[in-house]
Amino acid sequence: MHNFKIVPYVTFDGVPTFRDSDIMAFYDRMASEGSADVVFSDGSVSNAAHFLQEMRHHGCWLIVIYYKDEPLGLMWSNRYQDSFAQNHFCCFKKFWGTPQIAQAGRLGSLWMIERLKVPVLLGLVPKSNPAAVDAVVRAGGKVIGELPDGHTSLVTGIREPLIILSYQKEGNEDEDIQ
Repeated sequence: MHNFKIVPYVTFDGVPTFRDSDIMAFYDRMASEGSADVVFSDGSVSNAAHFLQEMRHHGCWLIVIYYKDEPLGLMWSNRYQDSFAQNHFCCFKKFWGTPQIAQAGRLGSLWMIERLKVPVLLGLVPKSNPAAVDAVVRAGGKVIGELPDGHTSLVTGIREPLIILSYQKEGNEDEDIQ
């Protein structure tokens, strides 16, 4: 796991770890690779400036996960309630279908749980995105249910179920990553 590095989007002594243009460039990369339309299929974020605004929100915690000094993807948590937070992950195209996705997902999730001091991260994935569900499961997440008509695609206008996934530190430390 020494090939991975996690860099949080934070400010130390008034200096941010990433420039605004860096964060917007991550969104632009997601958009050019076709991921932004999938990750934000509900229309919640529609451009780089809006993505930056969301990532700067006081209730959002963004990390960039690197593999061998190259950005592999982004993970962010928000919507904290009681003892959980909603978690989101987007992997860049170069890494699609590689074992590094599961490793990055696991490392990022464990990092988030430890830093945010929550026992559970929840993910909500449209049922039409089985690759994302599979990636979370391969990273140690568990499918815990389905929310009927929980998602409406901005593109198609069609309502569909959301798959509810959870990730907990307990039970994941010693599991093999597929």
